[in-house]
Amino acid sequence: IEGVIIGTSPAGDLQVKFSNLPKYTMNFAIANPNTVDQVLKDNEVRCVEWKDLSFLFMKTYKSIIGDCFKLSRPLGKDEHIDYFVSHSWRDDYSSKWSKLVDLAESFKLQRGRYPTFWIDKFCLRHRDGDPTGALQSLTMYIMACDRMVVLCGTTFPSRLWCAWELFTLFAFQHKDEAMRRIHPVLLGQDEGSGELEKLKKFDVANTSCYSPFDERRIMKIIDTIGRMEFNEKVRNLFELMIKRA
Repeated sequence: IEGVIIGTSPAGDLQVKFSNLPKYTMNFAIANPNTVDQVLKDNEVRCVEWKDLSFLFMKTYKSIIGDCFKLSRPLGKDEHIDYFVSHSWRDDYSSKWSKLVDLAESFKLQRGRYPTFWIDKFCLRHRDGDPTGALQSLTMYIMACDRMVVLCGTTFPSRLWCAWELFTLFAFQHKDEAMRRIHPVLLGQDEGSGELEKLKKFDVANTSCYSPFDERRIMKIIDTIGRMEFNEKVRNLFELMIKRA
């Protein structure tokens, strides 16, 4: 994704318009007197190659082998990421890995190459646990991906970040376009199961984040939308996902 700095907001944030998303303008906060180059670097879109992923890396959010961020790379000029991966780190990692393997092999059969991915553990630059940058740039990360694969396991409906990612996908484009881009995968769930009922009865009050700081910041944004409206939209998304899965 390429963008042009078009000005600054009254708060001193950089206002950026993206070349391939002309309808959208995003603000990037400059918390410290960094250079513009540093701000852009902190918010750059990155992807991870399939060859650099492994079963062990998907076992936990914490790094098991070295620094996972170093395995990702900046997105090239005019390049799109194939898949944004939305999932809960608390869901069964072996099931998730199995589905990703199936997805990657199917993609290679169709395209002659393995796909690229956006996965938070690899592609998100961490800044002392502050989620501000991730929240500001999430739309950019999602829109840089051709599709979003949703690995929906038993804990997915209770994870606030997962609900926020889905909401973001549908908030900035027509529902039909968003549905074309979403690839839902239900992990070990059958139609009519209790877990699917949880999706249909989603309530943001029953969700949480690993980081209390993340939770407070996301909830603050949701409260400006309205929790009832947010719940209704996410429930509708889950209903559509169940029909597609």
